[in-house]
Amino acid sequence: LGSEKVKASLSKGKQLTETNNINKSLLVLGTCISALSDSVKRAGHIPYRDSKLTRLLADSLGGHGITLMVC
Repeated sequence: LGSEKVKASLSKGKQLTETNNINKSLLVLGTCISALSDSVKRAGHIPYRDSKLTRLLADSLGGHGITLMVC
């Protein structure tokens, strides 16, 4: 669920917490990809540790591997 749909979904309790965590992880993933695609930002800090998702993907995103994102 996107952040704009959280209210409409009537999520409560654990489900709401999980939805918020997913949204945060996706936001941080976008921030990491944006930073990696910009050569100036790439020389600085890449926020891999800001979410569990980006911690898991850190080697794939920032290593010597090739990553393809399909939307």
